[in-house]
Amino acid sequence: MDWVPRVIDTSQHCVVIGAGVAGLASAVWMAEAGFRVTLLERRATLGGHTHSIEIPQVDDVADNGVHVMSGSMEELLRYLETIGARDLLAAESGTYARRLLPGGEVDDTSLFRTFAWLPAASIGDRLRVWRAYLRIVRDCVRPPGDLDAVTAREWLDRIGMPKVARDTWIDFLIIGAHNEKPDLISASAFRNLLVTMARRGRGAARNGTLLYSTVDFTSLFVTGAEKVLANHGCEVRGRAGVKSIVLHGNAVSGVSLTDGEFIPADAVICAVPPWAVEGLLDAVPGHEQLYSAAAKLVPAPLVSVYLYLNRSLGLTTILDALVGGEGVVEQVFDRQKMVGYDGSERGLYSYEITVSAAYELNSLSSSGEIIETCMRFLRNYYPAARDAELVHAKVVRMPRATYSERPGTAGARPPQRTSVRGLALAGDWTATDFPSTIGGAAQSAELATRVILDQAPVG
Repeated sequence: MDWVPRVIDTSQHCVVIGAGVAGLASAVWMAEAGFRVTLLERRATLGGHTHSIEIPQVDDVADNGVHVMSGSMEELLRYLETIGARDLLAAESGTYARRLLPGGEVDDTSLFRTFAWLPAASIGDRLRVWRAYLRIVRDCVRPPGDLDAVTAREWLDRIGMPKVARDTWIDFLIIGAHNEKPDLISASAFRNLLVTMARRGRGAARNGTLLYSTVDFTSLFVTGAEKVLANHGCEVRGRAGVKSIVLHGNAVSGVSLTDGEFIPADAVICAVPPWAVEGLLDAVPGHEQLYSAAAKLVPAPLVSVYLYLNRSLGLTTILDALVGGEGVVEQVFDRQKMVGYDGSERGLYSYEITVSAAYELNSLSSSGEIIETCMRFLRNYYPAARDAELVHAKVVRMPRATYSERPGTAGARPPQRTSVRGLALAGDWTATDFPSTIGGAAQSAELATRVILDQAPVG
């Protein structure tokens, strides 16, 4: 990568803790810079929340993660370019919103048209919506001092946003982008997301507003990284639990593993989620504040359900946004269009249901209850689903998919630079432009890499 300077002193050793996207990107970019890299992952598989799971019954794979990305996530695109996987993303411009109307009818319209014109709204409501939009712009430019003390729903109430706009797209945006409900997420966090969307709009326009993977997540995020790391002679160790980061004075000296092994290092990038950081940084001055910040970011669940039906639902794009109704299901992906799943010869049509902020679904005790709930929603929105037979299903639960930025968490996310020379933090919970997203993970890796390279000897 052009932005990665080549380190002349190739004897430098960097240990990266955690092999999610933040850790993989950090390891790849440090290797590209000339460091000798050791990547440690406590689990057997790499990828963190972006790995794939075999479903041999239907000759398919399920993914552990969310499938849509934004072209504004330019650091993520740089990572995919580095590992040779950028061409595995495709752009989708025709997302549709299926809105359940009173009486069971379904309004099927462009998501952009839903945002801009609200076809089902009265003229008076449209005027009130646009007045509220202007108030959002005002508060984004000059944020009120109490935005972190109220929820997004309370903020929308205060600016007079009509219910029709919330029901048709705003709540969908909040839930999808933050993996959190409007009455739980901080108004400050939602405001920051809108500012990022505006600031990075040029990148989204250039790369595509909505991007999706045409392959499974292991192939997209992990396989290419493994090849790059192997080509650079890096060591990748699974089932390697790290006990603590060890310092000598105010500089990193290595890491101690749970089995007693010590790995010396000139630099360490700690790329673990907030609920796994406690204990690792005990030797770092000010670690109490870092642990306190991590504790404020409580986990939020996501559930993905893979359904294999005996007939097509007739989606016209790769994704439908389901709005209105009870709000349990909000995204339906057509996997025939996305990844080219071809089970038609066996009478199989594959769909993925993604449920963000899935507190209700995740609380159900059995996968069967989750599947039944999702099928009930499909039958409400898609006439073809009412007589469809469910041939097979797979539920992927992610109880700690993301963290939740509740009121009172503004400023809690720490910077990548620490007070210790040679130590940087990475992960989507650190300070980035994005909420808890894969784009934030990649941006954190770029920022953490820059911290280490700024401190590295060049000769």
